[in-house]
Amino acid sequence: MLVTNVMASSIDGRIASSDLEPDEHRHAIGFTGEADREFVRQQIENSDAIITGAQSMRASKGAWEQKGRNNRYPHWVVFTNQGLDENLDFWQQNHIPRTLVSTKPLRAIPNSDVNNLVYGSSKPGSAVLEYLHSQGLERVLLFGGGFINNIFYNEKLVDELKITLCPIIIGQSDAPQFMVPSLEQPVNMYLLSSQVIDNFVFLNYRILKN
Repeated sequence: MLVTNVMASSIDGRIASSDLEPDEHRHAIGFTGEADREFVRQQIENSDAIITGAQSMRASKGAWEQKGRNNRYPHWVVFTNQGLDENLDFWQQNHIPRTLVSTKPLRAIPNSDVNNLVYGSSKPGSAVLEYLHSQGLERVLLFGGGFINNIFYNEKLVDELKITLCPIIIGQSDAPQFMVPSLEQPVNMYLLSSQVIDNFVFLNYRILKN
């Protein structure tokens, strides 16, 4: 199984200018561009599953309508202990496999085929990867945000980081960060490649695991 963390970050290490920031606003302020969106689309095309958090799903309203490997929609996995609002498009995307991950069982939504993976006292990152592996899924994208990134880096489950460095400084202390809370120990990486497209810098790192 290959776990690739795909993120976009401002120069000052913020992954959005505010919580629940819609894609339209990110594009309007120059946080994302067509080159970055095309890059993400290509990553999804080569994936079997995508892991993200509830805040990210609330901001986007639903999963990307983009097929992945073998011309199948990736399995979207969303971490949430509070559940997701019933008015999100997410609940209507029955053509896309979806799973909510929580410490305790979540309230079932009528007429929904969304699964609920309950990890209890197990390590959450490992529990999710075991679940995906049991379904024969091999290429996993980790979309964050900060709390979700923290889980997988602390459990040393991330193999690659593909990060888009965006030409913007957010400069807000309460803007969402790449990593929240602090890691148990630093993570070292090896730069595999770099590329500049339309004023965005695309960096590809291999994670060095001790």
